[in-house]
Amino acid sequence: MSYKHLINFVERMMVKEFLRREFHHEVVAKGCLKFAIRFNSKLEREAINNALNTRKVHKVFHFTHISNVRNIADLGLIPRKYLELPVVAKSIQPFFSDPLRLDQREHLNCLSVSYPNYKMFYSKTRISGQDDWVLCEFAAHIMADYFSEFCITNLASGAQVESGAKGFESIFGQEPVRAKLRLPDCYPTDPQSELLIGSFVDARHVSIYHVRAQSALRKLESLGLNAKITPELFGPRYDWEYWRKKSILNIGQTRV
Repeated sequence: MSYKHLINFVERMMVKEFLRREFHHEVVAKGCLKFAIRFNSKLEREAINNALNTRKVHKVFHFTHISNVRNIADLGLIPRKYLELPVVAKSIQPFFSDPLRLDQREHLNCLSVSYPNYKMFYSKTRISGQDDWVLCEFAAHIMADYFSEFCITNLASGAQVESGAKGFESIFGQEPVRAKLRLPDCYPTDPQSELLIGSFVDARHVSIYHVRAQSALRKLESLGLNAKITPELFGPRYDWEYWRKKSILNIGQTRV
């Protein structure tokens, strides 16, 4: 089955699951996870896990509006393409922070390795304050378990995407820049680099939900979720000034 056919198949099955006469999150979640996960081969899993251990990468992040957290906790992380299906949108009413995805990859979940993509995050929080947003921290091994692709900077830039261990290593390129910025091994070079997962990601892989405000913490704890106030994750990475007017795509055209 080609990837395009897989996407169409998942769409049909999503509609079927959400049209059940009696809608229960737990039942739907189990049904969706049966057909909407794309795993890595054993060989690729081993290669990526080795790379994760070498670089000491332990966490990845996905930011979302607080109104979406209940759905993520119940159903897992679902790519936007499927959330926009009318029957799905009507059932769970997801919140989208922008009217469209400029990268045209709505079938992928977008995450950041080791530190949130603060440039993108800041643009979203301008819609509503940071207190309304949540950083979902996932265990890093999801990129070994699920078929993953990587982009060295913001995907909307048109930069190429690579999969597997080779793709993972690509986001740690430009050694002179890394040395200048004294980046730890676990930080991708460009803070806008992206981890792209074309599967539903089971909620059991969420380690913790990070929030900025006490009100958000109380709300998530009322849902029985493991949450923590972590204001430092809601700010820029320490090397933000270097990247203020740069991307990894134009480093070769400017002085390091």
